[in-house]
Amino acid sequence: MKLESLTTATALWALTLGATAAFAQTGTPGRTTFICSPDSAGVPTTYAQTTRGPVPVIKWVSEHFSDSGYPPQTRCQIVTGRFNVLYRAGRLNYLNAGVQHSQPVICALSQRGDQCTLLYTLKPGQNPNVVLERLQAVRQGAAGPLLESSDDTDTPNDGTIDFNEYLNTAPIEQIAPAPSAAPSPPTSPE
Repeated sequence: MKLESLTTATALWALTLGATAAFAQTGTPGRTTFICSPDSAGVPTTYAQTTRGPVPVIKWVSEHFSDSGYPPQTRCQIVTGRFNVLYRAGRLNYLNAGVQHSQPVICALSQRGDQCTLLYTLKPGQNPNVVLERLQAVRQGAAGPLLESSDDTDTPNDGTIDFNEYLNTAPIEQIAPAPSAAPSPPTSPE
């Protein structure tokens, strides 16, 4: 009798674990989730998994933060985690430029005019408003996905991007097959 209960409990645990893993991979149908995956050229990319298909948001190519322990793959994993947390909390409706700790940053906002919630830090000297303009050009089909390493020093038009509109209109891109095992995403106070 105890063996049968143990077998049933083990089977239920395995079923729950499998369902949890499947949910983590695919997300809720009709709901956007974000993943860090290599593109077809092997570049770590933050993708939004939408009902239309995968939308590339940021391609992580800069080695600028590598000496600080944040190479492109690590930054991709950290920032993709932030995208998921903020999106699920309803705090990623808009993107805006900001400055935190004297560094240029890209921020998430619940609504226009809200306080900046850090998505990611840019290289010193990068103009966050130009980064946002380039993201807007992606949505309008005038450019490819945002390259995180771009030399964004031009003078921009200041603006806030409606991120949900971006997800609904930006071009989709096929994701490269995932490697067999991925390391756990690191955490960072950045």
